[in-house]
Amino acid sequence: MTILNRNKIPLILLLINLFAILVTISNVSADSTVYVNATVGSDFNPGTSDLPYLTIDKGISSVDENGTVQIADGIYSGDGNTNLTISKNMTITGQSQDKTIINGTGTNWIFNVSNDVNFTIQNLTIINGTSYNGGAIDNQGTLNAENCTFDSNNAVNYGGAIYNRGTINLNDCIFTGNAAYEGSAVYNDQGSSTLSSCILTGNTADAAGAIYSYRSSTNITSSTFNNNTATYGGAIYNTEGSCTLHFNHIVGNTADYGNDIYCGSGSKLNAEYNWWGSNDDPSVKVIGAKVSKWLVLTVNSISTLIKGNEVSNIIADLLHDNTGIYQDPASGHIPDGINIVFGTTLGTIDNPVSLVNGTAQSTLKAGSTSGVATVSAAADSQTSYTLVNVDATSPTVTIIDPSNNTKTNITPQVITVTFSEPIQAGSAYDGISVTGPSGTFPITKNIIGSTLTLTLDSSCIDGNYSINIPINALKDLAGNSLASVFTSTFNLDTMAPKANASIKTGSYNVTKTITLNMNESGTIYYTTNGTTPTTTSKIYTAPLIIKSTTTLKFMAVDKAGNKSPVYTEKYTIDKTAPKVTLTTPKNGATGVSRTATITIKFSENIKSSLNWSKIYIKNMNTGQIVFISKSISGNKLSIKMTYKRYPSKWYQVYIPAKAVKDSAGNNLAAGYIFKFKTGKY
Repeated sequence: MTILNRNKIPLILLLINLFAILVTISNVSADSTVYVNATVGSDFNPGTSDLPYLTIDKGISSVDENGTVQIADGIYSGDGNTNLTISKNMTITGQSQDKTIINGTGTNWIFNVSNDVNFTIQNLTIINGTSYNGGAIDNQGTLNAENCTFDSNNAVNYGGAIYNRGTINLNDCIFTGNAAYEGSAVYNDQGSSTLSSCILTGNTADAAGAIYSYRSSTNITSSTFNNNTATYGGAIYNTEGSCTLHFNHIVGNTADYGNDIYCGSGSKLNAEYNWWGSNDDPSVKVIGAKVSKWLVLTVNSISTLIKGNEVSNIIADLLHDNTGIYQDPASGHIPDGINIVFGTTLGTIDNPVSLVNGTAQSTLKAGSTSGVATVSAAADSQTSYTLVNVDATSPTVTIIDPSNNTKTNITPQVITVTFSEPIQAGSAYDGISVTGPSGTFPITKNIIGSTLTLTLDSSCIDGNYSINIPINALKDLAGNSLASVFTSTFNLDTMAPKANASIKTGSYNVTKTITLNMNESGTIYYTTNGTTPTTTSKIYTAPLIIKSTTTLKFMAVDKAGNKSPVYTEKYTIDKTAPKVTLTTPKNGATGVSRTATITIKFSENIKSSLNWSKIYIKNMNTGQIVFISKSISGNKLSIKMTYKRYPSKWYQVYIPAKAVKDSAGNNLAAGYIFKFKTGKY
């Protein structure tokens, strides 16, 4: 038997007491926050971060009121991790949402929250919970869940994931694959529930594919209801209570009655400002209530007109209701992450782009082809459109007055330049200039639509003028500049021309050939019947043959339009040429025989002359020359058509100058034309 030294006994007792104190201190510090780890923990540990518990139940029973149970990543199931009753205020926080998993294995429920208890869970995935009511959680107190996933939980009766008889606040939670007779995700039984930024998808029930609200207050914002299924209320069933839904994404839910929402008796529904997957009235998806305002997909372009190879920002949003009123996202918006697929008929556009705060922005890149780009934005079953004009073409001059390379006798006060499209001033606008014989003219410039006007601020003198428009002086509304420098010239000429005849007024016994001349380029107009010539009179192109007494009047018009005085020369010729005195039928006659011979009587006896073969009759309707035979008897020319004339048609008889002559050799001086119209028979 070993006997201890009496002097060592006090030292040993001191060490024992010190150890007990340290253990006590350690336990006290761990009670406000305890740790659980399914891999390395033990329920015999003190529950510290380095010596965690094994089971959640140990953590729940050990943590202080209002304390926190920290659960490490891992799978928690079976005894000590399911069928857990929460009887005091606390928070359970998982290490990460997708890896901290509590599994009911299809045989156990997970949490039962007692009355008057405030219970918070964070970053957990709860799967395969099973119960009569509340497959995962039966809440009678206040349940707060954040960043939690509820997957494949099942209730025989109510609340596949959560059965609530108290208050629940759910934020950023996911409910998927849950099932129940009523309320596959949440059954709210005379309680209060608030959901924000939650996703409820692929849940199934007989009533309420996602949420059942009975005599309760339910408030849901910025959440997604997708592909939930029920017989009544594919997403929500509300009866004898109030349900408020704002800024939610509700699409793809199905039910025999009320694809999205079914409202029973005594219920109140406020489902304004939600996105239902299209711009159409969603009331057809709701039974028992009317939806008056809903969000619609709109798309707009920051720039509705761009030049080639430029870009335009395209903005699609779900921030406008069906009446066009803008809903400020600061007051709420649909969940982020909805994909907007953009498209365009011209150029290229980035996509898809996810909505953030109700807005998605893409960039339209225009190519080098002009046209109208129809830009589309599609979300769910809705496609909306906006138009962007792409102008890849530089403006061009279509009209300039005075015209390029022309002469004018009108002193211009304003030079007008018309372009192919509306224009605006460019960077070199001040470089537009007009120069003349005395140098650069001071001008005042103005643009209206597609027209540039240059007002000359001083008087013009005769001479050459030039208009110069630099490349960057003008641009179209899309910003395209001129493709090249534009230059145009004109000549101002206000001096009247002069003209003369080669033979002056006098009496002559022979035929005379008259040549008309002018002192500059232009046109001579003349008459030989004594009338005053105009610009519609005959144009002098060759010497004039004067065979009989004639009064010749003529004037000259130069290229600028200046007119000379009218000159008059009178020629008396004692040799008289034959003249037409009578035609049968008369000129302009109608109802003329289709077979009768046509006769032309002259002032004297005649015979054929140089242009005898050029006499013709023309069908004026077809323009065709007809076959004829001609004969002369005394002073009468007879013309017989080979074939019968067409009924009710106009015919023209043409007898050219020199076709006939008198016995003295005086030719017919001028061609003779007359016309007539045949009868019906």
